[in-house]
Amino acid sequence: MSNHTTYASSPGMLRIDEEKYNDLIEFMKLNKKQQIKLNEKRNMIADHLFNGDTMPAIVVSTNPLIISSYSDELDAVVMLEFPKEYQQKYQLQENMRLVTINGYTKSLFGRPKDIKLGYRYLHRWTNVYPTVGLFLSNNIERINQLIENVPEPLWDYVKELSDEYIQNYKFKPRKGFWFI
Repeated sequence: MSNHTTYASSPGMLRIDEEKYNDLIEFMKLNKKQQIKLNEKRNMIADHLFNGDTMPAIVVSTNPLIISSYSDELDAVVMLEFPKEYQQKYQLQENMRLVTINGYTKSLFGRPKDIKLGYRYLHRWTNVYPTVGLFLSNNIERINQLIENVPEPLWDYVKELSDEYIQNYKFKPRKGFWFI
């Protein structure tokens, strides 16, 4: 979450696309009440996409659609599950590279059990809230630039963490959209 007292080292600088926002409502099968709640959070989501921290993400499964999102703050990945419509619309394949725009919180109650902190954990935050940039923004040029800016060794590391997570931890993936 952006609290304007900390700043991302690599902000997403992405804007919400109306068509993709409507896809979210359709693909998530939101009822009218849920749509109203989502619309109340629209400014927060927009701020998150623009100011949040860009991190690498990898498609680890297409059926179900699961994306592994990395956080350098936690030196960890979290698994995010999305409706199959996203795989179909973007023709996502396993190992496809994406980026998430991450926000962070710190809790007095510790971190969620699905986060396995790495040895490079920075001790500033206890939770991460990733948003797949491709699913809400149509600025493909910026998204591709963000993907290309990730060093190859970091992609290898994210893949390694993702494979290890899938093999060793049996947590249910998070909902892909944390704000719903």
